[in-house]
Amino acid sequence: VQSGKTANYTGLIAKAIDCGYKNIIILSGIHNNLRDQTQKRIETDLGGYSVDFPDLNIQYLTSKGDDDFDDNLNPSLFYSSNPKISIIKKQFIVLEKLLTWFLHIDEKILRNHSTIIIDDEADNATIDVSVDELRNNTLEDEPFDDDPSKTNKLIKGIRNLFPKICYIGYTATPFANV
Repeated sequence: VQSGKTANYTGLIAKAIDCGYKNIIILSGIHNNLRDQTQKRIETDLGGYSVDFPDLNIQYLTSKGDDDFDDNLNPSLFYSSNPKISIIKKQFIVLEKLLTWFLHIDEKILRNHSTIIIDDEADNATIDVSVDELRNNTLEDEPFDDDPSKTNKLIKGIRNLFPKICYIGYTATPFANV
């Protein structure tokens, strides 16, 4: 099941760019090595895309190595019409930085950036576990708090910034979510 997953969503990214999507966010897991591996793979696989279409200049808002999203990036980078790709770890601290950075961008600009969030390993760190945990630890007739986990809440917050959005979850273990 694992074979071909990254190649599949790399093809999806290329198709999305062809269709006019300008903002691609890849949630690559919770570890630096997986985020870096995904960054290298996406840059390599989409490198030919820029060669075939020289007018298309994909901007990466993240880079290779152990560094994650740099919230010191100038928000004006987002104002160009070039597609932007961010490869982000699913850690609430990193997601908070990304959300805060997006909040510094004019709402009109965000509205014009069709966005795809690709959640690699969607069964890990994305799911709202807070309700289930509370249900399992609460008496049947007691009310429970319906707040999502921090990671899930931040993913929803980022999602809600963009009126044109698509969320796609990938996993090699689809029944883990059930």
